[in-house]
Amino acid sequence: MFYSTGQAARELGIAQARLRALCQAKAIPAEITEGGQFRISKQDVERFKRDGLPALPRPLPGTNASGDPHTSRSGRNGHGHPALLAEPSEQVVSAAENVVILENEVQALGLRRQKEEGLDWFREREEREAERQDAQERAACKRAAEEKTARQLQEWENRWHQFALDLLPRDVPPDAELEVPGHVEEALRKTNTNQPDVVVERLVRAAVETALEPWRHLKKIDQAVEHAINQLPYGARGWSTPTEWQLRATQAAHQAIRKLGEHASTSEIDAAACQAVLSIVREFQHLEQCKEIVKGVWCQILKAQPDERETGEEAVAKALAASPVGLSARELERVRDTALEPIRQRLETRLARERDERERDQDKRMRQQLLEWPYVSFPYDLTEEGKAEALKVAREAIGELPFGTPRQALETARDKAIAPILKAHEQRKKKLALIESAMEEIYPFLKKLAEEWEFDESTSALRDQVKPPIQEQLDDELSGNESIEQVRNRVRRLVREELGI
Repeated sequence: MFYSTGQAARELGIAQARLRALCQAKAIPAEITEGGQFRISKQDVERFKRDGLPALPRPLPGTNASGDPHTSRSGRNGHGHPALLAEPSEQVVSAAENVVILENEVQALGLRRQKEEGLDWFREREEREAERQDAQERAACKRAAEEKTARQLQEWENRWHQFALDLLPRDVPPDAELEVPGHVEEALRKTNTNQPDVVVERLVRAAVETALEPWRHLKKIDQAVEHAINQLPYGARGWSTPTEWQLRATQAAHQAIRKLGEHASTSEIDAAACQAVLSIVREFQHLEQCKEIVKGVWCQILKAQPDERETGEEAVAKALAASPVGLSARELERVRDTALEPIRQRLETRLARERDERERDQDKRMRQQLLEWPYVSFPYDLTEEGKAEALKVAREAIGELPFGTPRQALETARDKAIAPILKAHEQRKKKLALIESAMEEIYPFLKKLAEEWEFDESTSALRDQVKPPIQEQLDDELSGNESIEQVRNRVRRLVREELGI
């Protein structure tokens, strides 16, 4: 594994230029890529971090970058001189050599001075560069230390923030959870990483409790309200959605708790919520009692018609709605009875009228029944005219009696009116029977007369001839109270009269 010069410089906390210079000077081992980039192995970087970096090597004075001491900066070698144009003589050479020596000495002095000045400049530049690099290294080390301290501080803060989050209950809502980091951060600013964990833990726990205090207070209120709402009867509670009673009870409980203030105890909150819901419970029970009383109105006016019952229920409901909450059942019943009194009076009037109509109708039907079969029966041989006449007189007799006449009196009046007709019918039957019996005397009497008188016709023909007028004569003369012997004698006389003997 290899680092680039930039990565290795960050790991070692030095400038990238210095590291590259060390690689160029081969002061540290490095691999060169095909693109000419230095790469330092991970093992060497770890070793330099542990043992430190080597110093940067510099060339000796009087040498060029290649390190060759025989090549001057002007490019001249040590044996040539530009003043000599040909091979010199010995004197010239000797003089020239002296001149050259002097010149060289002067130049050497000047060069030494220049050299020393240049060396001083280079020394100063190297010192400045060294100071700059040292400053960079110190700044890099300081930054690295600061980054390490910040990283350690961040890790320390993250650890305690995570500890604080682990303290949160499972049912903490997101909005309450968001308040925890701010309180924990404020608590951590009051301490540092050198404090013992026990101290920091207490501070963090206190910060978490402070952050959750509003939520715990609201939760305590919600629990008190829920406990109070459970006092509502089952009829006032819904299973899928809250009823109007539950909503009102919840609102009343919250209003009562808000009046206590923020520093109220749990017992005070529970008592206030229960007392507020208790008033709702009483109101619900009062309305339920009123509903039951309204439902039972029909029992108080049993014979009322639907519209009368509806009117009564509306009157009772209106009266009960105006009654204050807390009345006893007996007081509510008195309110009901007072509201129903006008309905009862109208009901009694109607019932009396209906009763009178019903009795009159029953009287009418009874009178009609007394004129129908089988309440009245006529002899089977009574004629239709006789029956009609009997019913007519019976109807007239019954109609003369007033409303309310007992049945027995009506029957007596009917029978009394019909009696003469039935009696006349019986008398006529008796007369007809008497005539029929006497008519049987015609034939024997004609036979007896035939013994004394001679007739042109037979006895049967004479009988048929005299029978109709005799029967008609008897019907006109007889009443039916005569004896059979009297009628027979009358028949004999009528036969003689018809025969003229």
